[in-house]
Amino acid sequence: MKKCSVVFAMIFGAFPFLAHAQWVTNTDDDIFTNSKKATMMVPINEYSDEQLFIFDCTKNDLSFAYIEKNKDSSDAKIPVEMIAKVDSGEILKMDGLTSKRNDNYYQIGTDDREAIISLLKSAKKAKSKMIVGLNIQQLNIKQSFSASTSGSTKAIAEFTSACGININ
Repeated sequence: MKKCSVVFAMIFGAFPFLAHAQWVTNTDDDIFTNSKKATMMVPINEYSDEQLFIFDCTKNDLSFAYIEKNKDSSDAKIPVEMIAKVDSGEILKMDGLTSKRNDNYYQIGTDDREAIISLLKSAKKAKSKMIVGLNIQQLNIKQSFSASTSGSTKAIAEFTSACGININ
């Protein structure tokens, strides 16, 4: 039995990518609102930081985005229909826009507070996965991405607490 434990420790120690990626929340002080701000990162691909779902909040603002690593992205604002579902729950539709997030990532994001809060409520109780579909009608592109909900309950509690968001 002891030998088996040593083998498992060696496997998981040598290959950290085998561990399940989890939702992570980072909080900090927000100088503009004299309160907290938070960013919650949701990995889409457990082995890469190329694509993520990101929730951002301050005392006054709440947003949700799909981000993708791309240094050549433009600042064009193209409308996108964002469709989200957690496990076998209800489908949520949000209006989003494409934009450049920073020098390394572009995003498709929304600030539809009501829909984001519904998504957070569902994800907090999730058992399996969150799926987000992106319909860019102007470019005739439809894509969907899924993420494990491992760690979502704790991360969402930290996120909503930091920004004073009530999802109960």
